[in-house]
Amino acid sequence: TVTWDPDYEFQHGVRLSGPLGFTMENVAVRECHGDGFYNQGRTTDGGATYTPVQDLTIRNSSVYWTGRHAYAIVGLDGYANSIRNCTADQMGRGYFSFEPPGDIHGQVRLTVEDVTLSGDANGNDTCIYATGNGATGWGPLVFRRVNFNNLTKRDFFFYGTNIDIAQ
Repeated sequence: TVTWDPDYEFQHGVRLSGPLGFTMENVAVRECHGDGFYNQGRTTDGGATYTPVQDLTIRNSSVYWTGRHAYAIVGLDGYANSIRNCTADQMGRGYFSFEPPGDIHGQVRLTVEDVTLSGDANGNDTCIYATGNGATGWGPLVFRRVNFNNLTKRDFFFYGTNIDIAQ
């Protein structure tokens, strides 16, 4: 059984800071304690300059047996980001975690398309977690052809303003 352990939650399969125009394709992440794919905006100049995640694409990839989330993107901002044609199975907390910075500069655009989620998220978390962190400008957050296979927990938590969900 996959379980979430906060002592190990930052042992990610793939971790990127502030990717600009980055594509990950045909990547398989297996058996890690943190997120399968963790992508976060970055700060430079002692925290004075913040660069959000911009134009990130994850496609034709899979995540199996992680202690936290399959896909976590923190620091989304006003650019076309997508997760396409991917799978995830057996997560310790949830499948997706999306968070824009509190001072986003434009509309957050994220598309999750042709994704299959299997097994179960065994923790006390949600299947899809999206929070605005006090920000406005969410949307559209688009889900198309997302398949939920054998999931016992199908909770969705969306917090923020201007979130637009389309299936």
